[in-house]
Amino acid sequence: MRFSQNDSIVLSMDKEIIKHLDSLFGNADIIDRADILSALRDYYPKYNPANASFYFWDLKKAGLFYPYDDKRVRRISSLKDFYYEPDSFEIALWKNVLSLGEYYPACLYSSSVFNAFVSLQILRKYYFIEVPKEAFDSVADALAHLKIETPFLFSKDFASQKILWSANRFIVIAPLIAGAPLNKPSRFFASGRTAALSVVTPTLEKLLVDAYCDHRVINLESTGQIVDFFHVALSDYMVNFRTLFSYAKKRNVNSTLASFIRTIVRFDVERGRFFDD
Repeated sequence: MRFSQNDSIVLSMDKEIIKHLDSLFGNADIIDRADILSALRDYYPKYNPANASFYFWDLKKAGLFYPYDDKRVRRISSLKDFYYEPDSFEIALWKNVLSLGEYYPACLYSSSVFNAFVSLQILRKYYFIEVPKEAFDSVADALAHLKIETPFLFSKDFASQKILWSANRFIVIAPLIAGAPLNKPSRFFASGRTAALSVVTPTLEKLLVDAYCDHRVINLESTGQIVDFFHVALSDYMVNFRTLFSYAKKRNVNSTLASFIRTIVRFDVERGRFFDD
């Protein structure tokens, strides 16, 4: 059991207490955080609500509940945690950018991430590198001289982005929106490099919002593919709606995305389940 410097303040829950909390809330899908804290106060007064973040982390680690929005948690059951791992080509791309000798905050992913969610597979590979707009030209110049395959051609200002392409691959250099939800950097070793590369990838919440906003660039051409993506993501994976709608607000699609999820995807955010379930 973890303790703070003051040993009277408990910062972690025993397995039996977690099991008891699970039994108290039956089969509810969505549970108010306040109700869980109230149960803790009633049954286990030594647990201080001020340390709630520790307790909810324990509940997620135990495979019971994960943060759903500002005030609620959702039962995990068979839901999975999403994580995207860049392939060797993406790592090589980023190694090439770092060869400039300057550091740019960036987020990397490819269109293949969507193939796990849609039935109509995306055949042409899109690689996305999101960087601050002021870094566009430097990053594009570095990538235009790649030696790992046929040189990439370069085109400016396509949908406020820059595109490099070869026969079967596109590299999209896009603006990195401040405050976009990203996974913590992972470290990978690229060929010929002794130090690890720090690679940042998008969260599922970011991918959902970006797919809704930029589906033609991402190559999800049909509405059906977009709906498939949302349906599988909301059925099988943990989605934090506070994070999703916060990012949607930054992209000015908060209300339209909420309407899309409710009326087209047919998912009830309030209940945490599809309307047809």
